Formats: sequence, C-alpha cells, structure tokens
Amino acid sequence: MLESPPQWSKEEKEKHKREMIEAVTEFFSQNTKYLLPFIGQHYKYKKSRIYKQLYEDAFRVPSQSKFYSDIKKAEGVIPFLTHYFYNNLKESLESLSLSPIVINEIVEKTKIRYCLNLNEAGNYSPSEETIESADDFKAKPRKFKVTKKSRATTYLSESSIQAFYKEIYRSNELFYKTNPDALYNLASMDYQNYLQSPYWLIVRSIALHRDSFKCVVCEEMATCVHHLSYDEDVLYGKDLDQVVSLCESCHHKIEFSDDGNKISSISEKLYRYKQIIKG
Repeated sequence: MLESPPQWSKEEKEKHKREMIEAVTEFFSQNTKYLLPFIGQHYKYKKSRIYKQLYEDAFRVPSQSKFYSDIKKAEGVIPFLTHYFYNNLKESLESLSLSPIVINEIVEKTKIRYCLNLNEAGNYSPSEETIESADDFKAKPRKFKVTKKSRATTYLSESSIQAFYKEIYRSNELFYKTNPDALYNLASMDYQNYLQSPYWLIVRSIALHRDSFKCVVCEEMATCVHHLSYDEDVLYGKDLDQVVSLCESCHHKIEFSDDGNKISSISEKLYRYKQIIKG
C-alpha cells in the first residue's frame, strides 16, 4: 500500500514561502544590471516581434497563443520578461553579448533557484521608468589574441570539434544572428590575421576531417584547405561547401600562375580550381 506524502504544517508552508521570497529577491538584486538591459531590448516592440526574438532559435517553442496567454497571466510584458529572464537565465545573458566565462559564472552562482510563477513575477519586475533611466549596458568586446604561436599548423580531433559546436555554435546561434561582430569581428580582421585565428583552426579541421585528409583533386594526402568563396558565411564556417581540402601541389596550381606569380583574383582562382577538377 502506497503511503501518502508528508503534509506540511501551516508554519512550515509560511517558512518555505519566506525562504522563497528572500531567495528570489536576492537573485534579482544581484542581477539587476543584466535584467534591465534585457527587458529594455524587448519590451517596446509588438508582442509578435517579442515572441520571435525570444523563441526563434529555441528548441521547444510555445505556441503564439500560449505566449499571449502567459503575458496576460503575468499582467504585462515587463513582468513576463522578468519571468523569462529568471527561468531562461543563460539564453538571456547570451543575448546581451556577454562572454561564456561571465555567463557560466553567473549561472553557477544561481544554479539552485526556487520556482517563480508568472502571476508573481510582477512583484520583482522593474518599472518602465527604471528601465528607461538605466545606464546603457555594453558588454566588453571580445578579441582574438593573434600571435605567431597561434597560427593553425595542425588540426583538431573530431571530439574537439564536436565540443566546440556544442558549447559555441549551437548555444550561441542566436548571438551570431543578432550581433556576430561582437564574437568574431571578421570585418575588422585582415585575411592573414583570420588565418591565424582560432576560428580558422576550427573550419580548417572540419574540412580536413570531412574530406578524410585527401585532396579533392588527386586524392593525395591533403595538407591545405582552400576557400572557393570569401563570403561571411564561409568565413564563419556556416557554408562549408565552399572550403575544400587540397594537397600542396594542387593548391599551388590554383594560387600561382604558370610563371610563378601569386594570383589575387578570386574569380581566376575559382576558374583554375574548376579546370584542375575537370582534369
């Protein structure tokens, strides 16, 4: 026979409620400087746009009717966003362009949290005046440390590549879309610096593993990875069809003319690549 779960006394319930209120209040007092800019970047838009901003890249997306119902239950957009921030802390911090190190520190500090109901979120939400008067929040820009030692002369293992995409690409996909330059500012990075960056190491490694370390032209051992295009998606590694693995000899045929001069024209290099592929 199953036993009934223990019932809390009135005193125990009141004590638990006090502890919950104190914990939730402490959470918001510690994270006000992040809560205000998070709400500030959403609350003035139409509800349909807020819905798209919050859930466009989410794995589980509530229906739009439920989203409107939740706002009504919270009695306003600002209380709803306060509730969202509390329950989706990591995603909310990522939207502010904070570094993963800072995000992980904040999330770790608030790992154990009480449940916050929608109809109680208004007790902790800031006023519109507070949001309007808050100081502008700007995350510190993230920059590569480009040195001679950081040049990508080797390749990463498959497990390292998978770990990179698990921790960076997947979790920060929304961040890439809203403000990609804050993470890897390719627009201000010349090509030689790009080739020395950790990001190129990832793209290069993926291409070599994909092509089984074989030249796509002659099937000899590939030691080079060549760009067929320099569009932003290609440099970010989102369009991997435009990077190919080549051996040193085939790569030289594409990059240098018959008289040994370096070719600068992208279209000419693409033409030469297509010619050697045809044989």
